[in-house]
Amino acid sequence: MENLSENADKLVELIEGRYSEFLGSRWGMGEYDDFENKYLSPLSQAGKVSVFRLAYERLDSEKLNESIKQLFYLASSYGVKFSKEYLDILKNEKSEKKKEIFFYKARYYIEDRWSESAKKLLTDKDKNLIKELCIKYGQPLPF
Repeated sequence: MENLSENADKLVELIEGRYSEFLGSRWGMGEYDDFENKYLSPLSQAGKVSVFRLAYERLDSEKLNESIKQLFYLASSYGVKFSKEYLDILKNEKSEKKKEIFFYKARYYIEDRWSESAKKLLTDKDKNLIKELCIKYGQPLPF
């Protein structure tokens, strides 16, 4: 777990623009490739998902909206199946602000990126949670 924790810290640094391990040019994707090679590639898919979950839990900046947006983008870019965590995060998030920001992004990804069969596999309990949050935040249902 210690390694996943360090990897999550590095992901937060990358998201917040503080990743300093890459010594090459900041132009292009060098630091993103460096992070992937050092901290993601050695992990299983489950390990990668855990790193993104831990990083999400550690996000607490003034730029929370941008940080969460970047987290989703990086998960997608790196092929990390972060969607496995959406509902658990929404069920357990204590910060109302963080939950709302996360929900906006998760709802979009559910609507836009999930297959119809994946949406149909949601349990009634999960569908009700999404419906309640859509009503609460004034968003259309993603399914």
